[in-house]
Amino acid sequence: MTDNVLKEDKEELIKAEENVLITLPKNGRSSSETSSTITPTSSQVKKERKPLRKLVEEEKHAAGCIGCEIWETYIWACGNGWYWMVFMSILIAASLSLVLKNGWLRYD
Repeated sequence: MTDNVLKEDKEELIKAEENVLITLPKNGRSSSETSSTITPTSSQVKKERKPLRKLVEEEKHAAGCIGCEIWETYIWACGNGWYWMVFMSILIAASLSLVLKNGWLRYD
């Protein structure tokens, strides 16, 4: 029974493919593909000229030293107040440890 169903399905597919091939034009494209897009002729296209713009702006050049605002921005970009408190504590402790070590060795 399944063989008969398979043969019937195969025959229906072959007939459907033949119908599709008959309706296609010779170049292989359907008529809806070629006629669905209408391109305007050159007389229909109105060209508007826009003024030219620069793609890249000129860089600004500052002279002198870096301002306090820039330094403040850099510092706060690295961390908040807690970060700087811990950083300064470690820096002071490291510096004091060298001084205390030299004093202890000299005292002995």
